Amino acid sequence: MNKRIFLLNLLLMFFILPAAAVLQEDSLQNSLAVLRHELITRHYEQTEQLNRAKLINERVMQQLHEIGENSAQISLMLYSQNSEIFST
Repeated sequence: MNKRIFLLNLLLMFFILPAAAVLQEDSLQNSLAVLRHELITRHYEQTEQLNRAKLINERVMQQLHEIGENSAQISLMLYSQNSEIFST
């Protein structure tokens, strides 16, 4: 129960502190400039993260394709060995 209250308080502080920082700005113009800067920074970070995820996805797909080709070659070799064994 205490852990839940602690986590709830922690989450509330996490959301309230950024709002308090905006409210402490001198004017609306400054607040909007700060928010715009934070939004641009967050957008840049999200774009970088998305590009990294796309690159990882492409690599994984390439590896899966290579594994599929290798397994097809191996299964063909095993199949041809089985047919040679049974034909002799």
